[in-house]
Amino acid sequence: CGTPAVAFDTGGVSDVVRHMKTGYLAEYKNSDDLARGVSLMLTDGALHSRMSRRCREVAEAEYSQELRAQRYAELYESLLVHQTKNHAG
Repeated sequence: CGTPAVAFDTGGVSDVVRHMKTGYLAEYKNSDDLARGVSLMLTDGALHSRMSRRCREVAEAEYSQELRAQRYAELYESLLVHQTKNHAG
């Protein structure tokens, strides 16, 4: 949707949010850093616009329905091939 995220850098968040490119990743459990990220998004219009465009580009390139369907098909095919090889011998 093109909305830059502000989140703590924990778990799988950094797989989706790219610090200062598609959002702001605050140091884990550092509320001051999280507040700094929110403030930055609200006060720097040019940065927010750049990140917003980049968010949309990344979403279209890496998370499209077509690409997800292709990845699932490849996964299922590899599992079938693996299963067939295990049962053949």
